[in-house]
Amino acid sequence: MVKLIAACSILLCVQSCAQTKKTAASAPVASTLKEAYKNIFLMGTAVNQDIVSGSNKPLQNIVLTHFNTITPENVMKAALINPEPGVYNYGPSDAFVDFGKQNNMFIIGHTLVWHNQVPAWFFKNGGGNPNTKEEQLERAPVALLLCLDYRR
Repeated sequence: MVKLIAACSILLCVQSCAQTKKTAASAPVASTLKEAYKNIFLMGTAVNQDIVSGSNKPLQNIVLTHFNTITPENVMKAALINPEPGVYNYGPSDAFVDFGKQNNMFIIGHTLVWHNQVPAWFFKNGGGNPNTKEEQLERAPVALLLCLDYRR
């Protein structure tokens, strides 16, 4: 009886391993990250100007191959868009959005206000002194509107 149980156990073990191998061998393997997760979630990454412009072709190719959503590293932060009062530079932001659209990617903005990438003028009043609490609260919507009202 013990020999029969042992033989059946070995047979079951061999059979289950053979089925596992057959299943694993026949399962389709995704060739990219975005394909592997296409029915579960979007696969995203942060991109910089070198990737967007194509000056870093190897990284751009990785982004285009494996990702279907992008977020800018820095080009949508206030210090780059509005470095001084009345001065606006949307060129790099436009290039980022164009890159995403041209490649059918889902585009995600970045943090509206980032601690070390807010322009210095944002914290000073017209006299060059640090803003009072009231002045700062009055100025806060400016940075938010830069992002929220982007190219409306």
